[in-house]
Order: sequence, then structure tokens, then C-alpha cells
Amino acid sequence: MEYRLWNQGLTEVPDALRSAPDIEVLDLDENHLKEIPAWMGKLRSLEVLRLYKNRLTTLPESLVALSNLKELSIRGNQFTGLPEVLWKLTVLERLSAGEN
Repeated sequence: MEYRLWNQGLTEVPDALRSAPDIEVLDLDENHLKEIPAWMGKLRSLEVLRLYKNRLTTLPESLVALSNLKELSIRGNQFTGLPEVLWKLTVLERLSAGEN
């Protein structure tokens, strides 16, 4: 299942996604997100998470539970360094983290 919510002017991740645990691709590019909720770590089927061009400065530790996450884009945010949780994503194959 794919959810493409890019460029929707979102300021927070829609709570309705909590009840969609079969999400494999979640595209939240080009919104106004300042944080990612801890409950997103429960989206265990997630393989691709795109967070390009938001206003993020950190990622929740709960994302370590995303045991199927293979691709993550955090490019174009406001990170000052790589979030610690990235080192714990053991199956991550592709990381895009430039322009921060």
C-alpha cells in the first residue's frame, strides 16, 4: 500500500495513518512537518519513507522498530547532523540526507 501525501501543506503527520499498518511507501515530501510522531515506529511494513523538504530537526527513536525500512529521504530539512536512530536501521539500503 502506498500513500503519497507530498506537497499538501501538512504541519503534522495525519493521525489516520495509525490505522494503516500495511503501508509500504509513505511520501511526505515538501510539507511543513516539524516532527515525526513516535507512533510511526509501529508502521512495521514500511519500506520507503520520504521526508524531503520539511522542517525536521530530529527523528524519533521509535523508528528503530521499522525493521523493513530500506529507503529513507531526509534531504532538505534542518538537521545539523545525522540522527542517531539512523545507525540502528539495519536493513536501510538507501539514505538521502543532503541539503540540511
